[in-house]
Amino acid sequence: MKSNLFVVFLYVCVSVDRSSTDNVAELESNIFLQPGQSVRVICSQGSMTVENGQNSKKVLCQTNEKRYCGLPPAAESADVTDTLKDQYQDGERVKYQCQALHTISGNPYMTCSDGQWTGTIRCMKSCTVTAEEMDQNKIHLAHGPQRKIYLAHLDFISFKCNWWKSLQADSPGLRQQCIDGVMPLPRCA
Repeated sequence: MKSNLFVVFLYVCVSVDRSSTDNVAELESNIFLQPGQSVRVICSQGSMTVENGQNSKKVLCQTNEKRYCGLPPAAESADVTDTLKDQYQDGERVKYQCQALHTISGNPYMTCSDGQWTGTIRCMKSCTVTAEEMDQNKIHLAHGPQRKIYLAHLDFISFKCNWWKSLQADSPGLRQQCIDGVMPLPRCA
C-alpha cells in the first residue's frame, strides 16, 4: 500500500520587533526570500517569524494559544462585585466596589488581557472629624450640630471659629476638602 505524506508551511508577510529577544530560536537551514518578503511557519507550539523579511536563521517564536487569567488580583479596600471564577478568557472584565467610607478613583474594572490583569483599582479614604478635634482647634461646623462627621474623598466642609475667637494667621482656611483621608483642620485662637 502506497502512502503519500505532505507537509504544509504557511508563508505570510510579517515584521518582528527586534527589541525582544526572549523567544528567539535558530532555524536549521537557510530560508531564501525575495526583498520585502517574510515567512511565517506554523508549528505545533506556535508560530515563528523571520526578522524583517531578510534571510536569517533567527526567528521570533509567538504562541497562537489563547492565554487565560486566574483569579482577579486583590485591591486595597475593594471587593469584586461579580461572581468569582477560577479562569477568565481574554477580554473578560470584573468590577470592583470600594468598601464602606471609601470612594473609587477612576475605572472600577480590571480586564484580562493576554493572560494578565490590566487596570488599576484605587479606593480613596474618607476623612473623619471628631467633636474633640473641633474643640481643640476652637472651631465648629458652619452648618449643623457639633458631632463626629465623615467626609467622602473630594467632599468639602465649612467651619466657623468659636465665639470671640479668630482664625490664626498660619491656619488653613475655614473651608476644607477631604483628599484621600487627609484634611487639615483650621485653628482659631
